[in-house]
Amino acid sequence: MESKKQLLESIDFNMGVIKLMHNKAELKLTEKAKEKLLQFSWPEETQFLESVLEKAAARCANNTIEPTDIELPGEKDVEFPVGLKLEIVERQYILQTLYFVQQNRTKAAEILGISIRTLRNKLNQYRMEGFL
Repeated sequence: MESKKQLLESIDFNMGVIKLMHNKAELKLTEKAKEKLLQFSWPEETQFLESVLEKAAARCANNTIEPTDIELPGEKDVEFPVGLKLEIVERQYILQTLYFVQQNRTKAAEILGISIRTLRNKLNQYRMEGFL
């Protein structure tokens, strides 16, 4: 997203679409939830924002989206036991990120901070090792 204004417009537009699609005219986003969305570094594609808002709308109570209803990548505390090999941690993180972005490799690579080629190579490696 280029600017805060554009992001706000995109949030408002997506909320309107979600309200219509799910017949939830009373659905709203709290100011704190909106602030959480504004602080995140979004990829250029708006489908990612749409997906996050749809999931939040499904999770929220009383048709009010709170910050706790919004799940952003990298936000969950991920705990791994001491002694776990770094390659296992990396594989789990990459696969969780892919799951979060609904298998969109471009979005996953952006979030992970790696090139699409590196991601492709990692996935090919995981396939050869029998993890995919």
